[in-house]
Amino acid sequence: MQNGKNIVNMQVSFKKEETDPFQHQQTMPKCKRPEELESSTKVMEAKLSENLSEDLKKTLKQRLGIDPVVEFRPVDPEALYRLKPMPPRRLTWVKIIEKLDDDENIHCCAAAYLSDYIIITTSLLPNEKSSQKFFVTSLDHSIWFHNKFRVDDWLLYETESCYTGGGIGFATGRFWTQDGLLAASVAQQGVVRSLL
Repeated sequence: MQNGKNIVNMQVSFKKEETDPFQHQQTMPKCKRPEELESSTKVMEAKLSENLSEDLKKTLKQRLGIDPVVEFRPVDPEALYRLKPMPPRRLTWVKIIEKLDDDENIHCCAAAYLSDYIIITTSLLPNEKSSQKFFVTSLDHSIWFHNKFRVDDWLLYETESCYTGGGIGFATGRFWTQDGLLAASVAQQGVVRSLL
């Protein structure tokens, strides 16, 4: 409730863990490992040291230091800068910096928190105007947990947007463990509106 109005609806379902011989999963995308990549903060700081316009520097500074408890390592830093049109797909290694308790529910809650980062902004990647200002906010967000994982270990967050238009963006994501196990799937629809 906010100002006497309901602003969140939540539906939760649970299922007991079981084993079954019938199973499959997609294959984790091949990409550089997190040890081979720089953090998003270092990548942005390096870009800001280049000869850029003041407007562009201001735009990039707003993307710097997204969250002090999370480390992001973009596989393709160009997707982080959003300085040129790109396909609406990105790969980002992500983890909570602090070591967490072993309770798997804590890790699921933290993954739900992480899942809201960068997913809907993936729909901005094809935009031709890199300095264009946008209003972006989540409307619907769903997450499904498939296998056990830890968010204080590196997870590959694969995000892609299949549609953006009319002020709406839709994106999906997958969290992969370093050994290629599909940890969780995510879907999000949000407002994606250019500001004039």
